[in-house]
Amino acid sequence: MRREKTSITMADVEKRSKKSGRDLGLSNLLIGLIFLINPYYGVIDVLPDFIGMILVYKSIVKLSDLDERLHDSKKNYLAALWVSVAMFFAMGLGVFSGGMDKTTTLTIMLAAHILYCILLIPAFKNLFNAMDYGNIRKDGKVDEKGSTSNLTITTSVFLVVRGICAFAPWLSALGQEDELNSGSALDLFFIILAGVVTLIFGVIWFVSVRKYMKAFFKDRVLMDYFYERYQNEVANDKDLWFRRGITKFTLYSLIAYAFTLSFPIDGYYFVPGFVFSLFMYLAAKSILPYAENIKKFKTSLICFGVFSFARYAVMLFYSITYEFVSSPYNPKMSDTTKFWIVYSVIVVLTVVSCVFMIMISKRHHTYRKTLIIQSVGKAENDSSYRDEMDKARIKELNNKSVAVLVFQIIYAIGSVATTMMIPFGEISDAFGLQWLYRLLLLAAAMIGIYAVSLAISNEASRIK
Repeated sequence: MRREKTSITMADVEKRSKKSGRDLGLSNLLIGLIFLINPYYGVIDVLPDFIGMILVYKSIVKLSDLDERLHDSKKNYLAALWVSVAMFFAMGLGVFSGGMDKTTTLTIMLAAHILYCILLIPAFKNLFNAMDYGNIRKDGKVDEKGSTSNLTITTSVFLVVRGICAFAPWLSALGQEDELNSGSALDLFFIILAGVVTLIFGVIWFVSVRKYMKAFFKDRVLMDYFYERYQNEVANDKDLWFRRGITKFTLYSLIAYAFTLSFPIDGYYFVPGFVFSLFMYLAAKSILPYAENIKKFKTSLICFGVFSFARYAVMLFYSITYEFVSSPYNPKMSDTTKFWIVYSVIVVLTVVSCVFMIMISKRHHTYRKTLIIQSVGKAENDSSYRDEMDKARIKELNNKSVAVLVFQIIYAIGSVATTMMIPFGEISDAFGLQWLYRLLLLAAAMIGIYAVSLAISNEASRIK
């Protein structure tokens, strides 16, 4: 049964308000905004947007549970975060390879900043309106021509100007195939001009927001009011946090497996598979105290990380040294014996990593079974028939989890097989498509994890 909540009023808070407002994570909000006002130098985002998005998102997570507008705002910030991450890696790859033409640059910039405007303008509007609503709850009045509406307009203007200045310097390059790093003096002039304009509008916007936020943060009674509401309505709701734990468990698990795809980009194996260990640990940690023997699980993760990192380092070294990890058929490969020795080391490291991945997969299956037991049949009922249905449902979900474990093990073994195919890609297309085979096995495992986790989440949503 969920705990009964008591109502918190502003009058109650005023009687016991502390000397300083209690933190709800809002302190990082202004820091996050700083990452959005900096201009681009060409395609290089000096202060990466995604860092600012993370800080802004984290700063309103707690308050979003208390206000629907902040909840909507949080979803928009999260979507904008993924856009910024995608653009950061796309541009980083273009700069690193030196092969991205100006038309492609323009397309990416234009698409990203259109999405920014679509997502961030309503996000900031909801943020400001929610803060005004907090003041209304406190003072019982609202200034319809207050600073919030002006802030929304200022924010909209800044985001549009920022977007235009980001892609405008590349408009003259439409249809050209010049590489990104071969800009002319005229290109450089327009890039600097656009950067200055962005910075001016950004500073004006930041100063306006900071002035409003500063007054909001200093309202001790209002901040304590939000804090006590959060503690009363959200922090002590165990069922809510259990459901959120399942969501995080699913997300971190999927991200972990995504990093294990050994996919060549222009012949280079950049994807750091060892990051799998980090996100699997976060997945287990998100469902504490239901993640049993987490110390043993952590040991398996560390071992996988060490051997996977060694494999990654060797493969990356040979990718860079010989342009691609291909085979002894590479014209630059004068010493084939050395190649086979080193590639044998890569295979051995892959096999050892595979063993630990299977151990991790088994523990992951155990955690899923625990979540199934904790989710199914927890809703109130006095029916023996319902009990039988719950037992059947638990058995059904456990069987599905076992099937997912089989896919996880097949993927782990398949990673070894596909690694062994790499040297023969030059002589047979069947071997050259090893990355596709691995991708299909990975997709099967990830879809299975998502499907079972979704079923568990649906059962947990019935808990009342």
